[in-house]
Parts: sequence; structure tokens; C-alpha cells
Amino acid sequence: MNIKDSPLVKGISTGITFGTAAFVLTSKLNKSKKKVKGAAGRMLESLADMVDEITQKLK
Repeated sequence: MNIKDSPLVKGISTGITFGTAAFVLTSKLNKSKKKVKGAAGRMLESLADMVDEITQKLK
């Protein structure tokens, strides 16, 4: 029996492959969530600034 044909080696290599793929996907999702949160924060800040300017002009 060749070591490369062993079910244990196939299982380990499959686990490593899928584990790496899952890690890459989750890390990309986390980065995109941070980008969305940052964009939402900047949008709220600019909206608050706009409301402040309007209220100052109305005084």
C-alpha cells in the first residue's frame, strides 16, 4: 500500500483544503463587514453635520 493512497492521508489533505478555504472565506466576510460598518459610521456623521448646519441656518 502506497502512503499517498492511504485513507488517512486523503482525509487529512481534504480537511486541510476545506479548512483553508473556510478560513479565507470567513476572513474576507469579516473585512467586508468592517468596511460596511465604517461606511455607515461616516454616513451618519455626515448626516449629523448636515442637520447641524441646517438648524444653524434656521436660527
